[in-house]
Amino acid sequence: MSKSVNFSRLYRSNTGLLFISLFLGWIHYYFFHGGYLGFDEIEYARLAVLVNKGEFFYDSLYAYRYLGFLPLAFLNMILGYGDLPNWLFPMLTLLGVIFVVLKILESYAWELRLISVLYLLFNPTHLLYLEKPMPDMVTELGFLLCFYSYYREKLQFEERQTNTNILFFFLGSVLIFLSKETFLIIYPFFLFWFMYDLIKKNRVRYWMKIFTGLVIFLIIYFGVNGWFFGNPLARMEAIFSNRYVSECTYELQPLSVLWDRIVYRLWFDMTRMGFLWPAGFALVFLFFRKYGDEKLRFWVVSWFFLMVLSNFMTISYSEYVPLCNDPRHYLFVLPIGALIWAEGWKKSGDFGVIEKILCLIFFLFQLYISITNSYENTWFLFIPFTAAILLMPVPHFRIFAFILVYAAMMSVFIQNAKYNKTINHVAQKELISSVLAKKGEKKYILTDGANTNIGNFYAEYDSLNTFVVFKEFDYAKHSDRTIYIIMNGMTAYFSNTDWGKVPDFVKTAQDSLPVFYQNKSGVVYKLD
Repeated sequence: MSKSVNFSRLYRSNTGLLFISLFLGWIHYYFFHGGYLGFDEIEYARLAVLVNKGEFFYDSLYAYRYLGFLPLAFLNMILGYGDLPNWLFPMLTLLGVIFVVLKILESYAWELRLISVLYLLFNPTHLLYLEKPMPDMVTELGFLLCFYSYYREKLQFEERQTNTNILFFFLGSVLIFLSKETFLIIYPFFLFWFMYDLIKKNRVRYWMKIFTGLVIFLIIYFGVNGWFFGNPLARMEAIFSNRYVSECTYELQPLSVLWDRIVYRLWFDMTRMGFLWPAGFALVFLFFRKYGDEKLRFWVVSWFFLMVLSNFMTISYSEYVPLCNDPRHYLFVLPIGALIWAEGWKKSGDFGVIEKILCLIFFLFQLYISITNSYENTWFLFIPFTAAILLMPVPHFRIFAFILVYAAMMSVFIQNAKYNKTINHVAQKELISSVLAKKGEKKYILTDGANTNIGNFYAEYDSLNTFVVFKEFDYAKHSDRTIYIIMNGMTAYFSNTDWGKVPDFVKTAQDSLPVFYQNKSGVVYKLD
């Protein structure tokens, strides 16, 4: 009876935490939508639209990342095209991540599970991409399912659960493989545990069944590619043929750029995006064995292992090319960090002086890095964390310490909301919709690169509305329709617009053309 009551209580509390997550995610979407960057996320949205229109074709590397756009295409069939399905796809994926983390932490008190939920929900990278359809969270969920599978098999072993664990691992592997090429830096993590167990002769049946299942999946995958494309390695060729020179093509840049990337740049970006909050706790648990059991040691070793892979693992086997330092590529680290984050605050009341100092050093160092680099979250984030570390051991102040931790993480959400209000997604969208509202009229709409992609998405790739990037406009080609010009400062910034290559009539539009529509985000001109 007691177990039944406890399970019922746990079910209700976890359901409540998931509902809180969904509600806060909806608040973010409805009131503080961050808009679109206009490139990668719109490409996935485009592919989803083309799937439903029956016009899909393999014209980019993204087209092989099926789980980056097929779930969105399904949501589009139900909800139509627009912002809602673009938010719901990553939101549901993030809820899946939170659900698995709550399953791992099911023996923890409600306030600790809430800490892990807020760590994930209010992570700046999650907030940034919560309304942008991208496959990175699918990769994160896939990795977590594989991790959860091995965690259960290794530390919560029940023979009757082995087949379920194998299914979890297989499902997670498929999610990773069909979402992004991030598996190129993730696989050494599981390869290590596979080799370790084989040497120790542990969990051999578990690994052999997983290996067999994955080999069968890959045979089918490459076989279908060979039949459909005439080349089993079509995706691999697309990866290398679509590589372009950017700040992340380290093999084509001076050695100093690569040095900066592996010495500090990723760590600074992870500091900015909240990945390193648990670092102090992780070091305490690594060096002070009295706080750790086998479960916690596995979490900590896994977290450090993943951090090392993130920083140093190459995505090329012919040259040393670490992955770009954009933190969204490393979201798979966050769920493990959430586990350590909850465990850290659970045990922080028992910390001695040295342990407290170690945690304080890491919080204050992150504060210093954030201030000197003018990052968004500084005093309101790290000072409450440091105060909470000092107050946790005092029984009368323990509740207040938890409130400080919650408030600190909430400050990230508030800061993000304030920034998104300055972006004013609604006003930016109105610039486009004011032109699209002219139904039945064939038109060319001149704007920057990012806004061209966003506009095509909102127009549902309708041939009546042709968006043209400023520098690609040519009177000889574009004189047969009404011409509109959208000037949007934010998307022009995202596009890194070179105003020297913009046509003269666009540069002088403010003085020579009539205003068709205007709001806080920009101006629309009509060229008769």
